[in-house]
Amino acid sequence: MEAKLASFKVVINEKNIFITETTWLPEENVKEVFKDIESQQYVKTILRESKVAFSKLHTKLQKELSSLS
Repeated sequence: MEAKLASFKVVINEKNIFITETTWLPEENVKEVFKDIESQQYVKTILRESKVAFSKLHTKLQKELSSLS
């Protein structure tokens, strides 16, 4: 089985505008997709930690790009 739990996408559009797109498996769907408690806890941790990490990455990229303009 394979499931996309989280993704982080960086896009620069035709106007050279920097965009980040983040998606996550909704937490309310974790129990539907993962039946055992151990897997649910594991996935919830991944979701929580990826949100923190993606937010930091977005901020860092934004600062770096701002300093270039």
